[in-house]
Amino acid sequence: MGDPVRTHGGIRGFGVDLPYSSIELRLSVQSVSPWLTKTARIVSAVGHPLFVTSLFTLAVAFDQLTTLNALLVSGLLLGGVIGPVTWQNYQRTKRGLYTNFDVSDRQQRYRFYPILIALLGLVTTLLFVTQQPRPFCIGFLSVLLLVVCSYGINFFCKVSLHTSISFFMVWALRLISLPLGVGMGILALLIAASRLVLSRHSLTELVVGALLGLLAGAGFYGYIR
Repeated sequence: MGDPVRTHGGIRGFGVDLPYSSIELRLSVQSVSPWLTKTARIVSAVGHPLFVTSLFTLAVAFDQLTTLNALLVSGLLLGGVIGPVTWQNYQRTKRGLYTNFDVSDRQQRYRFYPILIALLGLVTTLLFVTQQPRPFCIGFLSVLLLVVCSYGINFFCKVSLHTSISFFMVWALRLISLPLGVGMGILALLIAASRLVLSRHSLTELVVGALLGLLAGAGFYGYIR
């Protein structure tokens, strides 16, 4: 099989025409070692937005709220967002409607974002209506705005939600302590790198995701402080 040949619109090779960005990313993944790919999969799984947001919310809720309020906030998140999104992604991936559980295809995200926004919007509204503590209400609202912005940007660029949520968490954990914020910052960089190694995102998509997460997180931090 011959080497890829450059064409006007991209690179012709392996029976298909690919844009320059796609083939460059694909070739970079082929050059990494198997152990690095395996490590990237583990880091990516740990940094999945569904897992990170669940772990953070439950830990903070049961540490800082009354048991009743903690159960309410956790129940709304798990039952109103995490559970339905997990089930939807699993079923649609199983049926071939999504390429993978992370919905890494930009076109497929047009079907994914409206449902996520609707669920987050409903849960956020219920938090405000039930008068939950301000940090939780504003935190959910900030994440909702982050996702809405990601949906809009998706018409031009596929934002890395792994990256944006993890960088948002840098500011959220900074509210608790500086060491936690710094630690999350290091983890966020590793999560972003894992998405590049796994060829789920380009460098541009990771940078956009990081900037979006940092801006949303800074707004949340500034409002709560």
